[in-house]
Amino acid sequence: MLARTIRHEELKGGYSMGKKIIIDACEIFGEFEVMAMYEDDEELESKTVTTEIEAIKVFYDLFMKYAEPLQCSLYNKLQEGKRYT
Repeated sequence: MLARTIRHEELKGGYSMGKKIIIDACEIFGEFEVMAMYEDDEELESKTVTTEIEAIKVFYDLFMKYAEPLQCSLYNKLQEGKRYT
């Protein structure tokens, strides 16, 4: 197996200054790489980890870092009584 996508999300909103942010977690030759980048291939940050569970955790952390409040809430399910705007 050469490469396998574990998680993939594309975000666009105010924090990204109107640019699409791609967050991707994949396995490449047995190593797990998680990366956040703009759609024009400008890398925001990346991390290499040793297990799929770690990759999913890093993916979640990057998603929460770059997503807007409403996107975070939808990802985590909306919570009653909280404001999202």
